[in-house]
Amino acid sequence: MKAFFILFFVLLFCDAAFAQQRITMRDNTKISATLQSIEGDKLKLKEGAVSLNMVTGVYYTDSLSLLRDERLIQQLIRKNIAVYFNDALVLKKEIAELDTATQPVPAPENKNETEDFTISEPAENSLGLGIGANYGFIGAQFQYFPQKHIGLFAGGGYALIGFGYAVGAEIFLQPDKRVSPFFSGMYGTNGVIVVEGLSQFDKMYSGFSIGFGARIDNARNPKNHFKVQMLIPFRKQFDRDINTLKNNPNIIFEDEPWPVLISFGYHFGNRSHSN
Repeated sequence: MKAFFILFFVLLFCDAAFAQQRITMRDNTKISATLQSIEGDKLKLKEGAVSLNMVTGVYYTDSLSLLRDERLIQQLIRKNIAVYFNDALVLKKEIAELDTATQPVPAPENKNETEDFTISEPAENSLGLGIGANYGFIGAQFQYFPQKHIGLFAGGGYALIGFGYAVGAEIFLQPDKRVSPFFSGMYGTNGVIVVEGLSQFDKMYSGFSIGFGARIDNARNPKNHFKVQMLIPFRKQFDRDINTLKNNPNIIFEDEPWPVLISFGYHFGNRSHSN
C-alpha cells in the first residue's frame, strides 16, 4: 500500500512538469517555463518573470494547454508576441490593440469572430490510478468518452485475495466545468471477505453498484483530473455470509463492513476542456 501511494504522488509531481511552454527571446535564447499571467510589462512565470519587451514568441505543443491559456494567449497577441502551436501561427486574423478600460468591445456578429485560433480536439480518454471498487480495489482504470457527457470505463487491480475488476459508465452533469458531478453504474467486484487464519472463508463477490461523485480538473494541467466517488453496492450473498460468520464463535469481527464504498483516483488524459 505504501508503495502505491509513493508511485501515485511521484506521477502527480511528474505530471505538473509537463505544462511548460517554449519561449524565444530577442537574443534568440530559448527557455522552457510555465506561463501564468501578464502583469504590467512582465510575463509572470512559475519560475519567475521576464520582460514582455524581450519576448518574441511562445510555442505550444499541447492543444489542451492552448485551450487552458486562451485568455493569456490573446493578451500575448495584443502585445505583438507571436504564439505558435506545433510551429504554426495560431492567429486567424490580426488583432488590433483594444483599450477595454475606456471603450466597450463590440459584440461579434457570429461566433467565429470571437475565435483567435483553431485547434483540433483530441480523442477523449484517460488512464487513472486509484483505490476503490471501480479500480479493482487497488489498481487502474481506463475511461473512454464517446461524447463529453458519457464516460465508459474498465478497471482492474488487487482485491486483497485476488484480481478485482469493474466495467461501467458515468454520466457527467457539467463536463465543461473544472468540477463536474457525475452519476455512475458498474458491474464487478464489490465485496471481499478476508478471515485471518481461516482462509477457507475468504471470498470475493461481484454484482451491480451505483454511485455518484465528482471529477476535479488539475488546475495546473486541466487534461488530467482527480475523481472521488461513493458507491452503493448490491450484494445480498455478501451480507448473508457476513451474518453467518458473525454467528461463528471462532471468528471475531474487528471492523463492520461499510454499507457504501468510497473510491479515489487520479487520471492522466487528453480530454478536451473549456470553461
